[in-house]
Formats: sequence, structure tokens, C-alpha cells
Amino acid sequence: MKTVFQIFPQIIRALVAVSLVFVAHAKADDALLSDQLAGLETYVACLDKAAPEQYGGPRFELLRPLEALAVCRKALDTVPDELRAEVFLYAGRAYDAAGQHEVAYWLLSRAVDDGLPAAYGQLAYHLYDSEADDKRALALAQKGHEGGDWVATNVIASLYAQDRIEGKSIDDALVLAKQGAINGSSLSQFLYAWLLEIKGNQPINAAIWYQKAHKAGEIRATGFWAELLERGIGDADPEPERAVELYWQALKAGDSWTLEAFLKKGRDRSKEVITGIQTKLIDAGLLKGKADGKVGKRTLTAIRKIAGL
Repeated sequence: MKTVFQIFPQIIRALVAVSLVFVAHAKADDALLSDQLAGLETYVACLDKAAPEQYGGPRFELLRPLEALAVCRKALDTVPDELRAEVFLYAGRAYDAAGQHEVAYWLLSRAVDDGLPAAYGQLAYHLYDSEADDKRALALAQKGHEGGDWVATNVIASLYAQDRIEGKSIDDALVLAKQGAINGSSLSQFLYAWLLEIKGNQPINAAIWYQKAHKAGEIRATGFWAELLERGIGDADPEPERAVELYWQALKAGDSWTLEAFLKKGRDRSKEVITGIQTKLIDAGLLKGKADGKVGKRTLTAIRKIAGL
């Protein structure tokens, strides 16, 4: 069973920092106390905007880099030393999302030097996503996995599934992803479902795990589950109405995969699904006219608006 220190390290460190503030208050003047409290405030703001999901932060693709950088830059200058490693991690994610990958790499490396399990996972993901160094990505992910970080575990599974590590295969990926899925990681549940669907040709089992991930708040799973329902799961008939409801949730959340499924691959969607989405857009006041099941410019523009683009 994981300890509180493994599950909420940032909370524990914050409590330590708060204790230090009150110790400092007993020995210093009000100006010092004010500065340290301000540092804690910027730390909390940076955590909220850029911390990894397992720390309660946003998914990477939903991270707003400009907002995150504004607070995390302040945090880098003001936080107590006890919290600096976490801020390196959070700021690294923010710079990565902003496309400043060299700065992100440096910051994440600093967090790794301090031994944060989540930092190993984030740096491993950075290397995995850029395909810069699969061997180092694997080594970092294995360290994070040993520390209980599920992002690291999923990096390993993804490397295995894509045959990017010699001697490892989809079977090894399924074992790792299943382990994380059973342990309750929504990201692992999504990855396991995807592997079952795409690599294992098991749409029924995939749908079960997509649904679990969706209920746990993993919005990426929502669109994938909707697509299965749109096509029909296994020998079952298509369920366009259920698919529309799920697609709609994913679109409103700005899910990148679902957006692409409509903006770039709209012709692959069924007429029933397009009609259902158009009806919702009309009801929301974003589309005029009748729902005709055809993907035109006005429909695409309305979809961008509902996604906040």
C-alpha cells in the first residue's frame, strides 16, 4: 500500500515549508515572513496551472502555457528551497507545452537530480514524445516506475507497444498497462483499452476499459469510446445517440483527438453522428439552419467554437 509520502509528496513538502515559515517568523521580522508566504502562494498557483495530473494538475494537452509560465516563473524566484524541485518539475511541463523544449529539458533534469519520481516520468515522456533518445527515455521511466509514478509506467508500455525497445513487444506493454489500469490510473486504463482495441483486436474489452477511464475523468478515453459505439462494439449494432453524447463531452473539453476526428476526419463520421452534433450546435446557438448530416464549413467553424478555438 502506498504511503501518504508517495501519493502526495507536494503536500508533505508544503507542510514542511509552512513549518519553516513559522520557525522563521519566530526569528525574523515581518518582511521575511511576508516574502516566504508570497513564495508559498506562487508555489500553489504554479501547482494548479502546471503540476502533473497525479499531483492534481491539468493534462498536458489542456495545460495553458502562457498562464502557467506567468506563475511558475515567479515561483522559481520566490519558493522556499524545500519546494524548488517540484517547481522545476511544474515549470518544465509549462515550458514543454510552450514549445521551449531545451528549457523544459533543463528544468526537468534538475527535478530528476532531486529524485522526484514524477520528474523521471515527465522527462521520460519528453524524450519519448520527441523520439530523441528511446534508451534514455526507458531508463528514466524505469526509475520513475520503481518510485510508483504511473506516467513513467505508461511511457514504458508505449515504448514496448511501438516496438521501439529491442526484445519487447505488445504483450509486455499489455502486462504493464493492465497493472496500472487495475491499480486505478485513468491514464493506464485508457492506454490498456487502446492496446486491447488496436493491438489486441478486443473491442469489447477495450470498451469496458475506455468506459472506466471515462468515468475516472480521462477525457481522451471519451472520444475513443464514442468511436467504438459509433461503429458498433463487436457484433452489436452501432449506437449513434450514445456516441453523440460522448463526442459532445469530449469536444466541449477541447480533446485534441476528438477535434481531429471531426475537423480533419469528418467524412469518417456517420451521418447520424454528424446530425446529432449539428443538433447540439444549433441548440447551443453556434450553428444556424437545419441538421443535415453533412460536414461543411459552418459546422466545422461551430465545432471549433464549442472547443474554445
